[in-house]
Amino acid sequence: MSMQSNVIPFTDDARLLRQARGAFVKSLIDQEERSARFVAVRIGLSASSMGERLKGKSPFLADELENIARVLRLDPVAFYAQYIAVTTQNSPASEETGLDVVPPTGVEPATFGTGNRRSIH
Repeated sequence: MSMQSNVIPFTDDARLLRQARGAFVKSLIDQEERSARFVAVRIGLSASSMGERLKGKSPFLADELENIARVLRLDPVAFYAQYIAVTTQNSPASEETGLDVVPPTGVEPATFGTGNRRSIH
């Protein structure tokens, strides 16, 4: 038995889901009148890596999502819950998100350690 028979490639459904979730994140960035580059710099990603995630070419990691929420001053738990709730049929990217804005603390998040990062699809 060859090793390749055990490899399961990303399906079109997974790619479409990543694209829908990327569009959701992009809509929130736009809603807060920020640029993807601004958010990328604040969370320690390159602009090209952020672009890949927003287009669905790469998945967001859990710590990236938390940091995006903090940069946008959104409740990270509510942000993550809505991110997970995005499907290819029901994308909240075109709807009002209703996320609670977290009051500023006077410290803008910058870059964060990588630690054990988990990929979220």
